[in-house]
Amino acid sequence: MSDALTDIARDQRRGTLFEDYLANLANYLEKPNKKKYKVLKDSAELVDSVPRGYWGGSTSLSNGIGIYIKRLKEGDKTTWGKLLNVSKGREQYNQLIKISPFKSISAWVLIL
Repeated sequence: MSDALTDIARDQRRGTLFEDYLANLANYLEKPNKKKYKVLKDSAELVDSVPRGYWGGSTSLSNGIGIYIKRLKEGDKTTWGKLLNVSKGREQYNQLIKISPFKSISAWVLIL
């Protein structure tokens, strides 16, 4: 059991690492290669390594990342919709929307 301040600090750390993950995901999707994939996978594992926090729980971004990438490359509406929704309001959103196959559709419409 941990105290609230420790848990809040974990949430903040996870948030920062998640921003890095989104940036690495966008960079990989723009021009995929093995080096960028390794950086992406490592960043997902870093996010996953942060224990539960005050508001948020643990993540499992690195589990099945290959399948996730495949769905994005195939243009899966649900996968893209969830990604765009979770990145909305973040710095990486504009980069992701540019490479999205659904530039003219609101993200929330994709997951309905």
